[in-house]
Amino acid sequence: GDVYKRQYQRRVHGDIRLGMEAKDEKKTGEEEDLSVFVEKMLKDMQGKFDEMSKNITGKMDEMGSKIDELERSINELLKEAEANPSPEKKEEKSAQYNNFQRAFTHYLQKKKKKKKKK
Repeated sequence: GDVYKRQYQRRVHGDIRLGMEAKDEKKTGEEEDLSVFVEKMLKDMQGKFDEMSKNITGKMDEMGSKIDELERSINELLKEAEANPSPEKKEEKSAQYNNFQRAFTHYLQKKKKKKKKK
């Protein structure tokens, strides 16, 4: 996000500077007003962009926390199920549990690899 923001700012500020440098004549009151207006507009846009970035980052952090909590809950349930197996259909439940445990372990390993890359 910051890369695009900086590129946009450079492009806009560069265009404004080039336009101003191209004029050799003295600025009129209207040109000064326009410059002030453009600068204010750019600052306002920058502020709005920063606010949106913070909101998005906050939501992503919140989502990450919820996923972590879900993982903890699932792990607790798995431990509880392992500690208190039901005598009926024990083999069937065991097979289902093993399949789920393998899939969940695989998911956690992928997640750890992604975190290490960041």
